[in-house]
Amino acid sequence: MPRETSGAGYIRTDAFTYQPEATDLTGTGALDMTSFTPGFGFEVEEFGFRVSTALAGGTNIYDLVDAANVAIASISLAAGPGPKAAVIKTTAIVPTSPASAQVRDATVIKIRRRTGGTTVSAGTGTFYVRGRQRKQQR
Repeated sequence: MPRETSGAGYIRTDAFTYQPEATDLTGTGALDMTSFTPGFGFEVEEFGFRVSTALAGGTNIYDLVDAANVAIASISLAAGPGPKAAVIKTTAIVPTSPASAQVRDATVIKIRRRTGGTTVSAGTGTFYVRGRQRKQQR
């Protein structure tokens, strides 16, 4: 994990970014869009979506899940006013169980689109997972 430092004794950085294909955002059925194994341990601090071009159309929910499909965090992508349509990030991670926010080096994490919702008809962006870990002792 890159060593980007900030206060409170933590190292924080984007642990993963994923730019979905247009079809990942335009469907309404359940879809595992991508999965990754980080290779280092961290606590999920934030799961979000950075808008590149404004979203248009409906609303859909995306989950960050572990290999057993236990939700760690969710976000709702929705079209909004303005040039960068406001979707954006979870304000806090409230895991289904305290251990699920902890990612180990061999943990498989997936970004999954839920069934239902209405299709996003236009727009692009990037999903991200921000992680934090305690600074290492020398």
